[in-house]
Amino acid sequence: MTAALCALATACGAAPGPSASPSGSGPGSTPSPRPAVAITAAADAANGHTVTLHVGDSLTVTLHSTYWGFGGSSNSVVLVSDGVPAVSPSPSGCVPGQGCGTVVAAFDANAVGTSVVTASRTTCGEALRCPGSAGSYHLTVKVISKT
Repeated sequence: MTAALCALATACGAAPGPSASPSGSGPGSTPSPRPAVAITAAADAANGHTVTLHVGDSLTVTLHSTYWGFGGSSNSVVLVSDGVPAVSPSPSGCVPGQGCGTVVAAFDANAVGTSVVTASRTTCGEALRCPGSAGSYHLTVKVISKT
């Protein structure tokens, strides 16, 4: 599943937290390991697919058009939105009305279960309405426990 997700994602990898944190002070104290948090990145190509995260992991979804509006998570107990999606227009070399740029939404996996991240748009380019399913984005997120 990880290889398939990496093929669909714009970036893939883990961003580890600090490798150790002090559990005490003075002689004889030993650092206790802190678990790494995996950060999964998904993009336009992940539309209609399923990704699997562990509780405590993060998900970043980047859609390549400023016309996308995220609907959030269908189950906010399982997958919590991490703030307001960031819109980054890219005016360089872009014809006005094309929606050049990205919209990025971040989520945190907080509990075991399933949630669906959705986004929608009505415009797919300069004065073009989106045909068929081109105006909807659905990413199923399955959150499992860390073992």
